[in-house]
Amino acid sequence: MRTVLHVIPSLGPHGHAQQLATLAPFLNDAGSRHIVIQHSDVSFWRSPLEQADIPVFVLGPSTPFLPYLWLALRRLIIQQRPDIIQAWGWHSLCVATTATVRKNIPLVAVDTALPRRSSFMQRWLFRQARRVALPVGSVDSRTAVIPWCVAPPAPSDRRTMRESLELPADSPTVLIADPIKIGFGWRESLQVFDILSHVYPNIRLLVASDGPEFGSMQEFAGKLGLRSVHYLGWRHDLTAVIEASDAVLILGDRGGRNLALQSLASGAAIVACDRPDLRALLADTAVFVAAGDMHGAAVAARQAIDNPRGAELVQRQRELAASYSPDRIAQVWSNLYDSISTSSHVTA
Repeated sequence: MRTVLHVIPSLGPHGHAQQLATLAPFLNDAGSRHIVIQHSDVSFWRSPLEQADIPVFVLGPSTPFLPYLWLALRRLIIQQRPDIIQAWGWHSLCVATTATVRKNIPLVAVDTALPRRSSFMQRWLFRQARRVALPVGSVDSRTAVIPWCVAPPAPSDRRTMRESLELPADSPTVLIADPIKIGFGWRESLQVFDILSHVYPNIRLLVASDGPEFGSMQEFAGKLGLRSVHYLGWRHDLTAVIEASDAVLILGDRGGRNLALQSLASGAAIVACDRPDLRALLADTAVFVAAGDMHGAAVAARQAIDNPRGAELVQRQRELAASYSPDRIAQVWSNLYDSISTSSHVTA
């Protein structure tokens, strides 16, 4: 049986960990043995892996010294003897590349598209990967396009969730749930909510996330005079929170893919920054606005609040979400592993 070793910074509440936790049970079912190694011990997404009987190892403390990570990972590689190593993100690719020096183990890099102004180190790391898997882009001899996946939403009751969140029955509600850090659209979302609050005096904003800019967000909300902001923190029941909202804002230059897919599967009204990756995921089921166009985003959110989504649009959203189901995407990953194993055998 093929062994795939996944290297990831942590199993905290971020996009790569969510993807790995969603895919894990289906990857195991695809005839491979999977092992997860996280740099630091964070358990937000650990439970789905344990339920799928996927072992999780921790390399080091929360702020590890890089050479320690390399050595710890090298020891685990010797113990586990993986056939393929899958590195989630640039930092993991750096750690995995260094730990596999003089070892003929194929590396798969996930979500490591070279930026236009890439550093020498990024270009070198990119070349070390046998294959690079990107959620959107073009396919070539080394690059595979494998979309993010989304699980069907668990059944939920909108009224019950709104009551648990202490939302008035008649209050319009918008949601943001991307990490609160630079480039992820929290500032733009607050400005859009400020515009909407002049139209709907009883409107509410749900913030179902956290991040390093949380203090700055609260300070900015205070400067805008926003009082009806509910800070919920990270949620495992995010799809229920989405269904309790009238519109979801995804306005950052970065991130948003997992939130976009969960909103799609829930049949939610989505107002998104006009980015190629989000357009590729959402097609014509969302309203796209130019980066920085807060007025346009506010108009789109107002239309969603005043005109509930029709059954036809919701059905189209859910059909599109079904094309990103974990079992389908896991099979694409399995095919990629097969191609790597075959080429490795031929090379050997």
